[in-house]
Amino acid sequence: MPATGFDNTIEVVAVVVVVVVVVVVVVVVVVVVAVGVDVHVVVALVVVIVAAVVVVIVVVVVVVVVVVVVPLVVVVEALVVSNGLWYYPHL
Repeated sequence: MPATGFDNTIEVVAVVVVVVVVVVVVVVVVVVVAVGVDVHVVVALVVVIVAAVVVVIVVVVVVVVVVVVVPLVVVVEALVVSNGLWYYPHL
């Protein structure tokens, strides 16, 4: 199997998601211990959760682009070149 550089994408994504979850939990615990249970804790929790969701969404989008779009572009490019529909002077 040729080395594409993306062979361990799933593992990398899993590690990133685990790290994000651990960081969120640690931040929430620190905020709860430091501030006490009041409005500030609720606001902090909301901010942390929203930030974590945004990070996860960005990671998912990047993975979809790497796993789906990049190989698709490579395949289409190979088909176009092999059928002589496009000329690449450097080939």
